[in-house]
Amino acid sequence: MRAALCILEVGVLSTVLLYRATGDQLIRPGYRNPGVVLRLNERSVQSLKKEVLMIIGSLRGLRMNDVFEKPVKRLRLTMQNMQIVSVTPPSKFDIMFIPNSRDQVRIEMAGLGLTTTAVVSTQFKNFKNMFVTTAMQGLSLNLQLRMYADINGHMQVLIEKCMANLADARIDIAHTRRVPTNTQKLAGKLQRQVEEKLCPFIQSKLVQQVNKYLGSMKSKTRLVELFQPRSAYALAPPKTSVLLNTIALEDPAVYSSLAKHTVLDYSIMPEPHVVQPSALEIPLKGEISWDGRGGTPFIPPSIRTGPFSSQHMADFISTDYPINSMLANYHNRKIFEYRVTSSHPHYGKYVRDSCAVPMCIGVVLPDIGKRYPGTQNEIFVKTTSAPKVVIKDGAALVYIPMQVSVCAVKGRSIVPVLTIAMKPVLNLHIIAKNQKLYARITEKDKNQIEMFTDITKSIIIETIRLALRDGMSFRIPGMITVRSMTPRLIGNSLVVGLMTEMNRAKIGAMVVDNIRKLTQYF
Repeated sequence: MRAALCILEVGVLSTVLLYRATGDQLIRPGYRNPGVVLRLNERSVQSLKKEVLMIIGSLRGLRMNDVFEKPVKRLRLTMQNMQIVSVTPPSKFDIMFIPNSRDQVRIEMAGLGLTTTAVVSTQFKNFKNMFVTTAMQGLSLNLQLRMYADINGHMQVLIEKCMANLADARIDIAHTRRVPTNTQKLAGKLQRQVEEKLCPFIQSKLVQQVNKYLGSMKSKTRLVELFQPRSAYALAPPKTSVLLNTIALEDPAVYSSLAKHTVLDYSIMPEPHVVQPSALEIPLKGEISWDGRGGTPFIPPSIRTGPFSSQHMADFISTDYPINSMLANYHNRKIFEYRVTSSHPHYGKYVRDSCAVPMCIGVVLPDIGKRYPGTQNEIFVKTTSAPKVVIKDGAALVYIPMQVSVCAVKGRSIVPVLTIAMKPVLNLHIIAKNQKLYARITEKDKNQIEMFTDITKSIIIETIRLALRDGMSFRIPGMITVRSMTPRLIGNSLVVGLMTEMNRAKIGAMVVDNIRKLTQYF
């Protein structure tokens, strides 16, 4: 779901950045190579333009059926049949992602113009029914958000600051001789109303709607409405060394800890590329690291996007850098240190003195029990350097350099009996099924090296398969429908081609509904 929302957000942002990109452009020298590129092909760009124009066009002449009353200095006004006459698009609309900053997401909008008409009724005969035109120019909004994990490891989004500004306002009253002349004072009052009404609206109504939507998507992420001290959500400091009592994926507490501290820290590079004839490439840079602190000791390889297929609406192109940045940071924190005991439900069969499987410790080291009486056999596994995924020439290989030790354990006494260094190489296959990406692994080296090596490889391969068995979900919001997903390994990149379809009715209904709610404050 996170990947799907990321693609959606980038897709929406691309329409904002479209006017900034003119002609073929390359990444400026000195900028870090992107690890991921999202390419909106010609079909996607044209479809996006068409939908945006259709939605904007539908706003003209929008009828407001709501009736509400508002007392002003003992005068009760009733406004009916509010209609949006015209909308001037904002001159600036930016969504900025600022990793490792207190205000991690900043949304800025400036220059929005809105003209409305309405019939205003009062209890006075001279002003029984007035036709009022309200024109507001230069409406700006600055919204700052902060993301963090709560004590349960669920991501929270905090609205920290909301500021609004209105440059000018004008009110014309038809069929009367009254024309307000104090427009500056009026604009100031409207500005205060915008700040007093619009920001609380965002912090309450919008929060409720977004949380309702996230709940329907089975997401644990929530928007929080009010500021709460950071200490209330303080996380326990991460351990500098993790020696697992079992394989990590079989321990819910360990798995939850990994999910809590693993942060995808990616941001859009300064300018997208316009590629011929009219596709748009959006390069992203960043890494997957512990608590978003960075520290990956290498940079992404050069990414070649190439003319993969104009038949797809969009191509999601990734080198091996994102997964390798995560593996490197995990290795640096000693996450890949496993301790397998004979009581483990999946791997205990390999550690016992006698076994029904072809290979176990009792077969490889038959006299270990005699040499170390009263001890338990345990296998300690650790990576000697970071595991690495290499995508090259349309194939993916996984290298896992490790050291494996068989130990005789009694209480706190741990005696190494046999230690071996090994580097299994696995083939990685990517397939798509039911809007999920699955990774399948097979052994590249089929030669029987050594009995003990076969035992360890069996444990590692089974562990990886457990990690990959559920696949990677792409939960797409209801506004977008994914018709097909085609993963391919091309050159040094994983390319996922997407065929999508936008639900115009849902998008239009959402935009119209939000504008209807906002207009009650103007």
